[in-house]
Amino acid sequence: MKNYITKIIFLISLLPILSNCAGGPKDFSTIPTGYKILNQTLLLKDDGFNKIFIMEESQRKLNSWSVGNNYYVDGKYIGKLTYGLAMPYKTKKNKITLEIAHTFGDCGMKLTCKGYYGQNSMKEYGGRKLEIDFSKGNEQYLIAYTKETNFSMGGSALGFYLAHKRLQKTGEPFKFRTVSKEVWWKLHDDLVARGSERMYSSFKVYSDEDLNQARDMQGVSP
Repeated sequence: MKNYITKIIFLISLLPILSNCAGGPKDFSTIPTGYKILNQTLLLKDDGFNKIFIMEESQRKLNSWSVGNNYYVDGKYIGKLTYGLAMPYKTKKNKITLEIAHTFGDCGMKLTCKGYYGQNSMKEYGGRKLEIDFSKGNEQYLIAYTKETNFSMGGSALGFYLAHKRLQKTGEPFKFRTVSKEVWWKLHDDLVARGSERMYSSFKVYSDEDLNQARDMQGVSP
């Protein structure tokens, strides 16, 4: 009975996220803050800042389970991404610690997720950190990816619960891959490769205005 109750609580914790994908009223405190399209000319101007560019891998047929990741720099929340979305970040620091934490860990087994998003995420899977040194160049290009699939994540209520418990032991499901500037921007410009045509892709679920409102509400507007 205890295990059954725990599974139900876990599913309840996902309802705010799942409702955003189901076409209901959007909760801008929980939805992604990324961009579909970035202004390359503006962002690459020589303005004296060091910059990182992050993109989450495309949604695919056997990899559509994720509801997104929270991102932090030196412990400060800088936004949330999900499949295909991109995010720039700039800083005057020469060294930073970039961290990714999957949103399945936002509030864990609590009955309500209210107040446990973004900066207040519980990071139940520990967070995955990447040390970035800009001494060799003031731009870093990253892809967040995972080897987890719909099958490894269970494909059912029980399966998701078991995957959640496994990730608590093994750590974050997403990792960082460093790519070249040319590769990153080429992928950025190919919306189909980024999953824009997938039925429930972020490109279709969220409008640009939705993403903008999420950035405002979550305090990560540029």
